[in-house]
Amino acid sequence: MALKISKVDGDVCESEESHIRTYFVEEWGYDEAFVTDGLSFIQSKIDDYSIKELAQTLAKFKKENRDCNYKPMSQEIIKLLTDIMKVDGEIDEREEMSIELVSKIFLEANKVRPKKLVKDSWSLVTSGVATIIKKGIIPSNK
Repeated sequence: MALKISKVDGDVCESEESHIRTYFVEEWGYDEAFVTDGLSFIQSKIDDYSIKELAQTLAKFKKENRDCNYKPMSQEIIKLLTDIMKVDGEIDEREEMSIELVSKIFLEANKVRPKKLVKDSWSLVTSGVATIIKKGIIPSNK
């Protein structure tokens, strides 16, 4: 997503790519050669993905993964994208709009939906009861 945001205003400039590389090497501890190769590969496929699709996929992953703390992780990603937007000294309106879209997608994905929560909870209860009956813990009236 970082490369996609950096390309919104045309091409990925060296300062943006360098910032992304430095971030993943220094913050995440990845090997620089690995990051460089990864960035090259992603750039070759970058037009195959939309910012919206990437943001939705990442939001879903963060929500479903117990190792992810959704809100701080979302804030960190938005900060990275904002830093990338600013690093070349030129802030393009398209970059701002793209980051705003990502932020909205993250916020929407993190909303609590009471109706869905009740439905999901009820499904868990009914499937639990069905399992108990099948296993014979509670005798059925058959």
